[in-house]
Amino acid sequence: MHRSGAPAPYRGHRAGERERGTALRQLTILGWSWIAYGSAVAALAAAAAGYTLIVLGDGRAAAELAVLALGFVPGVIAGIGLRRRRRWARHVTLVMAALSVLFIPVGTMIAGYTAWVLLMHAPTRDAFVR
Repeated sequence: MHRSGAPAPYRGHRAGERERGTALRQLTILGWSWIAYGSAVAALAAAAAGYTLIVLGDGRAAAELAVLALGFVPGVIAGIGLRRRRRWARHVTLVMAALSVLFIPVGTMIAGYTAWVLLMHAPTRDAFVR
C-alpha cells in the first residue's frame, strides 16, 4: 500500500520477463493450434478415405486421402513439441507451415501465425530447450 492508502503503483516486471511470458503464451497457443489443426485435417481426411473406399469403392482415392491424413500427424507431434518447448519442434513446425500454406484459408492463417511466432517474434527463439 502507498502512504495515501491507495495501492502501490505498478513497477512492472524486470527487463525481459514480460517478453518471455508473452513468448511462452504464444508458443502454447501455437502448439494447441497445431494439435487442433493437424487432428482435424487428419480426422477429416481419414473419414473421407473411409467413405471413398466403402461407399464409392475407389481404393486409389482412398489411399491418397489416407496419405493426406498421415501427412498431418507430424503437425500434431510438432504441436506437442512446441508446448514442451523442444528445439526440434520449431523446425518441424516451420516445414509443416510451409506445406500448409496451400490449404486456404485455415492453413494459410496458421502458417502466417507460425511464421510470426517462430521467426519474427524474437523472444520465442530463446524459449526453447534442447
